[in-house]
Amino acid sequence: MALELVNSILIALAISLDCFVASFGYGLSKIKIPFRSLLVITFVTTFMLGVSILLGWLLAGLIDIEISKWISFSILLAIGLFKLFNELIKCFLSKLVKRERPVRFKLLNFRFMVKVYTDNSKADADDNKVISPIEAMLLSFILSVDQIGVGLSHGMTSSMPYILILLNILTCVFSVYLGSFIGKKVSRIIKINLSWVSGFMLIVLAVIGLFI
Repeated sequence: MALELVNSILIALAISLDCFVASFGYGLSKIKIPFRSLLVITFVTTFMLGVSILLGWLLAGLIDIEISKWISFSILLAIGLFKLFNELIKCFLSKLVKRERPVRFKLLNFRFMVKVYTDNSKADADDNKVISPIEAMLLSFILSVDQIGVGLSHGMTSSMPYILILLNILTCVFSVYLGSFIGKKVSRIIKINLSWVSGFMLIVLAVIGLFI
């Protein structure tokens, strides 16, 4: 039980790094995240995580425990590798998006969503230096991509998956506030890339998961 709790804490920290980095960028750009937008980010990311955990738990009941562990390992490993090479993927997508013809509805087109993925500060679609609840919702879905895979993996192997949901709420709120605060305090020339840290943590957790 103690090992599972530690594992859940580490997973929550790993998936909250995206929220921290996004908020850090907003702080640098002096973009505010109102409390109601923070609630949207927390609710959407936690909801997506909870649904994926539930799905993983349901699948675990149909699959042998050893097979579940290897599937969980594969999912976390894939996400971890994706995060390790995140900057290269973002660079490729940025070049791809530049070739597309602009579309009218910014919040509803693929081009804009990819822009937000490659640069989270672009979620401020109307450039008013405030992340509205609608903009926060789009950002939340983009930040939830990793959490869906992690939740599915965790739900298949954990005996207390609800712990991760509670931890996600706490770490998400803390990461947004801390990232925004630090971003406001440091110079604009500083860039931060923690994707590789998140990726490395998920790969390590994938290996540890085989022995829990």
